[in-house]
Amino acid sequence: EWERGANLRLADLDAKFHQAIVDMAHNRVLSKMYKVVVEAFADYRRRSFTVQEHADNAIEPHRKINAALQERNIPEAQRCMRTHLDKVYWDMSFSQTHQ
Repeated sequence: EWERGANLRLADLDAKFHQAIVDMAHNRVLSKMYKVVVEAFADYRRRSFTVQEHADNAIEPHRKINAALQERNIPEAQRCMRTHLDKVYWDMSFSQTHQ
């Protein structure tokens, strides 16, 4: 297991990454929805990063999403985001069945 400080730092960076993407959308509805989601998943996000595989499933996909956004390659950014969300969904499903 990762040390607690690293877990909290990763959780904070993860939240900031997702917030930046929401902010780039300039969509008030999405912003409001994200605030609800981020609060509801705050505890899960902190716990999730105690598992090395879950952290890895966030870090590299975020790099790929960021690169695609910087290149303004929207289809690639969408593909990377879908792949990332599929991994997160699997991580969440696995975590719920193995508590």
